[in-house]
Amino acid sequence: MIASQHDVTLHLAHLEDGVLGYYEPTEARVYFTFGLTPVEERAVIAHELGHVVHGHECGNDRNEREADTWAAQLLIDATAYAEAERHSHSVHDLADALEVTEDLVVHYRTHCMQRLGRRTYGRQARGRFTNAIARGLSG
Repeated sequence: MIASQHDVTLHLAHLEDGVLGYYEPTEARVYFTFGLTPVEERAVIAHELGHVVHGHECGNDRNEREADTWAAQLLIDATAYAEAERHSHSVHDLADALEVTEDLVVHYRTHCMQRLGRRTYGRQARGRFTNAIARGLSG
């Protein structure tokens, strides 16, 4: 649905070794490779759609991070993450429970949530708590 909203098509293709997927803006196509598990396929497509949504035309560290953050926020529900974390803090266990890749869980932890004491808060890519807000919430 997201691809269609952005007039982009998804294509399963034989890609070079090590390339799981890529967005080709001149063709309005997202390519992903054969042999991915369903979980990997979702993560790769979500990442590439992150490039589409952000209008990226080339890959660099910032664009890759933005695409990863967009994919993590799309595929990981904060409430489901919190529930899964009540049972285990293991990246492997969380990825399994949330049906995402371990890399996506690590990225979500690093870029999409913020811990304040014993509490964890989701945040948007640009939203960080100020010290005053953090003190008020953790008190």
